[in-house]
Amino acid sequence: MKKVKFFIIASIDGYIACPWDDDNKWFVEFSNPSKNDYGYNVFFDSADTIIMDELVYNEILNLDVIWPYQNKITYVISRFERKSEEKIRFIFDDIAETVYRLKQQPGKSEDNIRFVTDDIAETVSQLKLQTGKDIWLIGGEVIAQLFDHANEMQLVYIPVIHGNDKPLLPKNLSFSQWTLSENNVYDNGTIRLTYQRKKKKKSLCFC
Repeated sequence: MKKVKFFIIASIDGYIACPWDDDNKWFVEFSNPSKNDYGYNVFFDSADTIIMDELVYNEILNLDVIWPYQNKITYVISRFERKSEEKIRFIFDDIAETVYRLKQQPGKSEDNIRFVTDDIAETVSQLKLQTGKDIWLIGGEVIAQLFDHANEMQLVYIPVIHGNDKPLLPKNLSFSQWTLSENNVYDNGTIRLTYQRKKKKKSLCFC
């Protein structure tokens, strides 16, 4: 069964490092003499399916880079509720826009981009039953929406206080307990914490 997981790099006070964020100088210029990737490449290779929201998808398209998720199936979730006829029009509009952008962006194929406007939780439940590598959640809205499906999270903390009140994780997540499965410390003071969700214990009934 596939695992559902996410990978976040952030400052000590929880400001997330995003390639499309104009305020990423604090992360890009942070001293890293050993050129550590903080486990990102291993994590990247461990997933063959990606789920992201429209905001993240559009931000990546606007970057002047080769599509970073070649050879992975990417599901893009609509952020807005739409009526049935609006959903159909939205899908066709997005397909047309995607095909155009694919021609402009090397390394990307329309065959591995799939738009989802229905119940994504049900889609994830079906994906988890498939064989293959794991499912990677990208973007705060996706993590908030699918947090209860997540089995693993990797949190990388850069020893910087950013001073912004942006939370590391979305608010109002359901209660859950996690076990620290791996703890990596790097020579520049950065740490990577890998957590696995604890399985819920079945309650006993003494009726």
